[in-house]
Amino acid sequence: MFERIRKWQEKNRQRSRLEALSDADLRDFGLARRELEALAGVGPEVIDRQRAMAERHGLGGQDLRRHPQDLVSSVKACAACGHTGDCARYLASDAPASASAGFCPNHDLYQQLAAG
Repeated sequence: MFERIRKWQEKNRQRSRLEALSDADLRDFGLARRELEALAGVGPEVIDRQRAMAERHGLGGQDLRRHPQDLVSSVKACAACGHTGDCARYLASDAPASASAGFCPNHDLYQQLAAG
């Protein structure tokens, strides 16, 4: 029960921090408030997995930040993905992204961004 209360408190703290952001802050992030709220609700394991997969495709953090909508959609797709086992095995291997990451819902996006 205490864990549920702690999680509820943390969620409320996050919500308060997001509500406190000014429009200028949001412009600096390059995200709309609703997009930032969607990202804030995703667990750190999803962010780590999404970032690792993007890196395996040759992308750095700045590549996705240049395209905030792509960042938001890729995190959402990763959060909803049913291939976390495949993803973990792939990320633990040294297989190239071009041949082995087709299961990833962001594979085509990452390849497109890496090429462009």
